[in-house]
Amino acid sequence: MDPLFRTPRKPWSQKLPLLVGAGFAVLIVLLTTATGPAQPVDGEVSGFTVGNRKGGAPRVMLVRVDGRDIRVTGPIILRCGEGDRVRMMRRSHLWGTGYRISDEAYPCKASEGRSSTGS
Repeated sequence: MDPLFRTPRKPWSQKLPLLVGAGFAVLIVLLTTATGPAQPVDGEVSGFTVGNRKGGAPRVMLVRVDGRDIRVTGPIILRCGEGDRVRMMRRSHLWGTGYRISDEAYPCKASEGRSSTGS
């Protein structure tokens, strides 16, 4: 091949940032991709608090699942009360386990002595 038409090879110092960026991208994908299907689990609402987010302070629900408290935000929590059972979805990741509120219309089931309307 004629040397005039060959593209010059880039030195490693020019390729290194691209390789580091690609490595970080692969690492992020590996850490955030679920390693199995979502499994439904039941938890119990143990309390409420207010989160701190730019632009507002959303209501945060504390749920006891698998012997530990997790924090969940979302508009559906307005229909949940302290002591209610709530359906959660557990997902396994390489870095640990993640939880979210189930996709059901009303994932919270009222505890004894409390109606589902919150009164």
